[in-house]
Amino acid sequence: MSKNIVVLSGSTRKGDSADRLTAIFEEGAKSVPRAKKEVTVFRTMDMNIAMCTGGDICYDKETAGECHIKDDMYKIYDALRQADALIIVSPVHFFGVTRNLKNAIGRTYAMHSDGLNLRCGLLLTCGGAKVSVMDDSIAFYNKLLAFHNWEDAGRVAIGGLREDTSINGRKELAQVRLLGKDI
Repeated sequence: MSKNIVVLSGSTRKGDSADRLTAIFEEGAKSVPRAKKEVTVFRTMDMNIAMCTGGDICYDKETAGECHIKDDMYKIYDALRQADALIIVSPVHFFGVTRNLKNAIGRTYAMHSDGLNLRCGLLLTCGGAKVSVMDDSIAFYNKLLAFHNWEDAGRVAIGGLREDTSINGRKELAQVRLLGKDI
């Protein structure tokens, strides 16, 4: 049986530490050939995704489950409806995930009535040495899981990454690879 995995990446620069985590996760996911995992990565920074405007328009009887904003988010909607798992990857910028990633996550509100059954993972990077800087991003992730009733498959938070290359050799990378292998 194959598994479809969607990765929402909040990476702000090609080759940054969040991109590196995504690549390592993919390596782990594809390290078990018989598992036949398909990984689809959406770099939200390269997409046109507006923020949710509220108003519950997506819950009107005529438009239940459909967002009225027509943009690149529909590519993500289509992929999520076929997915078994969702991985969220982001550098932490001033206590939160990046803006475009936040927009994409917020727009999953329209999918609540779909009743998707997803396993989710969270991969965070941060320049600050204190992992507590990532607490708000982790709390946001926990609330997302609770709202959608999605299952937590694991999370890895890596701090102290002042340079993109400072992620190389970090022990936490084995956890990222294992998450990819096990999900």
